[in-house]
Amino acid sequence: MKYLKGPVYSRRLGRSLGIDLLPQNICSEDCLYCECGPTQVLTRERKEYVPAAEVKNEIAQVLARKPETDFITFSGRGEPTLNSKIGEIISFIKESYPDYQVALLTNSTLLKDQQLQQELRELDLLVPSLDAGREETFQKICRPAASITLEDLVTGILETKNLLQGKLWLEILLIKDLNDGLAEIQALIELVEKIEPERVDLNTINRGPAYPGYQALTTEELTELAKKFPGDVRTFT
Repeated sequence: MKYLKGPVYSRRLGRSLGIDLLPQNICSEDCLYCECGPTQVLTRERKEYVPAAEVKNEIAQVLARKPETDFITFSGRGEPTLNSKIGEIISFIKESYPDYQVALLTNSTLLKDQQLQQELRELDLLVPSLDAGREETFQKICRPAASITLEDLVTGILETKNLLQGKLWLEILLIKDLNDGLAEIQALIELVEKIEPERVDLNTINRGPAYPGYQALTTEELTELAKKFPGDVRTFT
């Protein structure tokens, strides 16, 4: 299969059938920690990067075998919402295979787009990333395409949540000495309280980062920080 992978075991989602809507590492951010390596094309332009018809054909082939999976998950090498056909593909799955739950892992940068918000309404689970509570830290860690701000992310998450039919789990990745200090954590907590996700997933660098020299938090450090956050908080190292 060219666009689908799995089902594979996911630490957070259980059995996950992954869908990659990009031909290479095309993203709206060039995050220091990305396990896929440095971004090859940094952009915020939405277009049909891979043919939706081919993706739907692969989905039909795989789901005809009725695989056991907890989620069909849009993820992959870059930012899935850059593909302008993601809404069409989500609707195809929900209409043709209603027994399957559909999830999206996103860096949140494009969620402010009102057209995209409508495209994502049918999701069973949205997992947006939020790696900083302050603009300076966000720019340093995530290195987004021009004109993307932390305020854009928060606004997009809130607006999408209001339309979403499913659940929202917020993902936060912490890096040693970058966003794990008390002031940084407090700023993140304030945004979590504003967003009110059903769950918060705290994680850290798990595989080699795109840019060397950055360190993961220990399990003990992550566990202690998790105690400061409100609501249902899970840790992953």
